[in-house]
Amino acid sequence: MIESNTAADTIKDVVVHETGRGRFQQEVVWGAHHLIADEPTDVGGLGSGFGPYELLLASLGACTAMTLRLYADQKQLALEGRTGPAASLANPC
Repeated sequence: MIESNTAADTIKDVVVHETGRGRFQQEVVWGAHHLIADEPTDVGGLGSGFGPYELLLASLGACTAMTLRLYADQKQLALEGRTGPAASLANPC
């Protein structure tokens, strides 16, 4: 049997489960990687991890930055590291 290594196969390996700590805290696991997602204390969370909005911004920012890096490398363009708020990385215009 040929082992598949597509993005869809990797996505299904991400597991999210409640930790039992606080009302909202979740552990996100993908292979050896773990992170905690939670809500801020002012909305009833423990404030112990990234909130859903921050996770979304982080994923969009990382995807955009990686895409820019790939494009620059393919076109042999000099691209210095760009750092900024993820909201601006996700929408560079």
